[in-house]
Amino acid sequence: MLNRSVLLVVAVAVLPGISLLVRSRAHSTNVEERWRATVEHMRELERAFDERHVTRPALWGETTDERAESHYDRACALAEELDADRVRELWHATTPEERQERAALLEEAAPVLDALHRGAHARDASLAVEWALGFEAPRRRLMTSRTLIHLAQASAAHAFDAGRPLEGVNMLLDALQFAGDLAESPLLIDSMIGLALLTPDVLVEGLADDSLAALPDEARERLRDGLRQLDARLEWCPDAIEPELVATMRGLEAAFANGAEPTPEVVGLQAGQRESMQVQVIEHVQALLLLNEEIEAAFASEPGEALARLSQLLETERFEEGSITSLVFPSFRSSVYARLYSLGRFRLLTHAVSADEEPRDPWLRALLRVEESAEGTRLTLDHEAFARLELAL
Repeated sequence: MLNRSVLLVVAVAVLPGISLLVRSRAHSTNVEERWRATVEHMRELERAFDERHVTRPALWGETTDERAESHYDRACALAEELDADRVRELWHATTPEERQERAALLEEAAPVLDALHRGAHARDASLAVEWALGFEAPRRRLMTSRTLIHLAQASAAHAFDAGRPLEGVNMLLDALQFAGDLAESPLLIDSMIGLALLTPDVLVEGLADDSLAALPDEARERLRDGLRQLDARLEWCPDAIEPELVATMRGLEAAFANGAEPTPEVVGLQAGQRESMQVQVIEHVQALLLLNEEIEAAFASEPGEALARLSQLLETERFEEGSITSLVFPSFRSSVYARLYSLGRFRLLTHAVSADEEPRDPWLRALLRVEESAEGTRLTLDHEAFARLELAL
C-alpha cells in the first residue's frame, strides 16, 4: 500500500499535466466559441443582404413589375454566342458595307437586345447571391458584359446613323442601367465590372460622330433626365467588404465542417493546425469589419477631409505581411479607387449634359480640376486628388 508521501509525489507530478490539459481544452473551447460567433455574425449579414430589395424605375419609358436579373442573365447567355470581336468592330461602322453588316448583326442579336431592354425596365434590380456555394458562387464575366455593352453601342450608332436619335439615346440608357445595376451588386467582382462599364465611354463612343450639342431637344432632355436619375441612386461609398466576407466565410466554413483544412495557398491562410487557421480567419474578419466601419466613417465626413482619411486607411502596412487580410486587401482598396474614379467620370458627364453652372455634388467638386484657357473653362478629374489615394491613372 502506497504511503501518503508517495501519493503526494505522484499527485505533484501529474498536476502540471492536468493543468496543461485544462488550459488546452479551455483554449479549444474559446476558439470554438469565437468561431461560432463569427459564423453567426456572417449569417446575420447574409440574411440582411438577402432581405435587401433594390427597386428603381426605368431610365425612360415604362417600368414593369419584373425582376431584372433573369433578363440580364438571358441577355448575357445569348451574348456569349456572338463574335465579340465582330461586335466591337461594327459599332464603329463607317462604310456602307460595314453598316449593312452591322444591320445584319443587330437583326441576329435582336433577342439579346430585347432581354437587355426588359431587364433595364424591370422594377426589381436585386441581384441574388448563392452564398452557400462559397468560393464557387457564380460571378459575372467581364468580357460577356462588355460584349453586351458593345452591342448596345452598335445599336445606338445604327439608330443615330439612320436619323433616329431618340431611339439611340434609349438604347444607351438601357446599357447604362445595366451597368448601374451591376455597380450596386453586393459581390465585389460584379460591382467592379459594373463600374468599368459605367463610364462616359459607353455613352460617348455610342454617339459615334454626333456631339451632345447636336442632339435634338427631345433626345437631349431624355438623356439628361436618364443620367440624373441614375446618378441619384449611385453611392460614392463602396459596399463590398461585408458581402465578400460572407461569401469567403461560407467557403471556409464548409471546409472546416467537412473535417478538411482549406488549402493555405488558395485562401491565403498560413499553414497550421485547424484551430490556428480558424484564429487567422476570425482575426481576418474582425480586421476587415473594422476597416469597413472606418471607410464608412470617412465617406460620411466632408469630401476634402475624407480623401485625406482614405489615403491613411488604404495602406497595406497596417496588416501583417503574408496574412490573409494583406492578400485580399488590395482588391478592396482598388474597389474604393475604382468607384471614385468611375463615378467621378460618370457624374462629370451628367454635369456636362445637364449644363449646370457648377457641379452640385460636393464629392465631384472635390475631385475636379478647373482649367481656364482662351477656349473657355474645362473641367477634368483632378489627378492629384487620386494621387493622394495612390491611384496611378
